[in-house]
Amino acid sequence: MHRFWSALGRLLSPEDASTRLGRERWLTRLALPVFGISMLSTVVYAPDAVVDALRGGNQAGAIPAMAGAVVGIMLLLALAYRSHVRARPDASGDYQLVREELGPRLGVFTGAALLVDYFFTVAVSVSAAAAVLAHVVPWFGDWQVVIALVLIGLLALGALRGSRTQVRLSVFGFFALLAVIVTLLAMGALRAALIEIEPLQPGSATVITALIAYAGAISSGAVMVTGMEHLAVSGPYHKAPRGVRAGRTVMIATLAAAGSFFAVAWLAWTYRVTGWVDGPVVLQVAERVAGDWLAWIVAGVAMVVLYAASSTTYKRFTTLTAALARDG
Repeated sequence: MHRFWSALGRLLSPEDASTRLGRERWLTRLALPVFGISMLSTVVYAPDAVVDALRGGNQAGAIPAMAGAVVGIMLLLALAYRSHVRARPDASGDYQLVREELGPRLGVFTGAALLVDYFFTVAVSVSAAAAVLAHVVPWFGDWQVVIALVLIGLLALGALRGSRTQVRLSVFGFFALLAVIVTLLAMGALRAALIEIEPLQPGSATVITALIAYAGAISSGAVMVTGMEHLAVSGPYHKAPRGVRAGRTVMIATLAAAGSFFAVAWLAWTYRVTGWVDGPVVLQVAERVAGDWLAWIVAGVAMVVLYAASSTTYKRFTTLTAALARDG
């Protein structure tokens, strides 16, 4: 019985992520995957949002253009956040900045908005993970809600347990997904050149319908900026010069996520993924490029990335909640 309680105590160790991370200062190569995993994880489901929005207006042929517009938004925000973290590397994100510069009342509004953002980010991530699993294992198709609830339970347990596993998953998932996307792009481009695939073309639609589809695609695809705020709090965890290193982390993470997103969107356009078939776009692309074996690899890496990103966001939610309670 004593061994059981000892094991339970180790499992629910109070020395959690914030305690250990607060003592550590990292170089860019380690801070990049830890703080950039949230943004990169959106590559798994953001292309679906763009494809679905364009499908409604029969404008699937505009996928690359809309993806390019989303990338432009990402780069503009990245430049703004880069300037912020370089000027204030000791800041702890938007909540602290607004509270100090504009007052506690607006700080509370900002914190509440961030909590809503974190809540929906976790919800979307676990739903995407369940959809990925259901796509490669159709038997789980009727159990997606249960799978999502189990993942949320694992996130809660992981938050109690600590940060070491989360850091390892983030590092592995970040670079593994980048490697998978690069491989997918290379294989897809080579196959498209060899067999001369005809990409999607814009369909007929009224001007208003097309404009609504374009606006919906850009606004839906803007989910790619999820995780940008998490990059903004990375300053205190970098080694000196913190501002320079944190700014570099923001830009590299954004470029990696933007490039991966555009690659998946371009492949979806090239391989005529219109959104009328169920399943994540990135997995449909993998199946059309190389078959089920590549889709399984992509799905496995995507599950790790989504879990790591959800865990990071879950931790940010609890940290911000504690800060709001402390500040009144």
